[in-house]
Amino acid sequence: MNAYNAAATSDISAFDASRTDGIQTAPGYAPPKSNWARPLTRPPYLAWPLIGAVAYTFGGIATNADAQVLGKDGPIPGLYATGEITGHFHGTAPNAVAMLRAIVFGRIAGRKAIHSAIQNA
Repeated sequence: MNAYNAAATSDISAFDASRTDGIQTAPGYAPPKSNWARPLTRPPYLAWPLIGAVAYTFGGIATNADAQVLGKDGPIPGLYATGEITGHFHGTAPNAVAMLRAIVFGRIAGRKAIHSAIQNA
């Protein structure tokens, strides 16, 4: 973390999480970071290794924000999906987000499925 913070020398006043902002690490830092390179100054620090890959169905099963599988009449009770099988990008996809989507929607799906099972027990 110290090496990264030492390389995060750009003016961070231009930070904008909604677009590529050009705030990059100093030359020579490996791997180089071309956007959003702000020093890490406030814990907790969490990280997951991600590798970009083409692993999408580019269309798969439609789901809603609660990870419920959508049928022709709306959400199918008790049926949840997440990860590669879900169809969220439809022809284009930003790199390296499959695992992040699987983690976020996997947690949502798990919680909703448990709640549904308890209510229907």
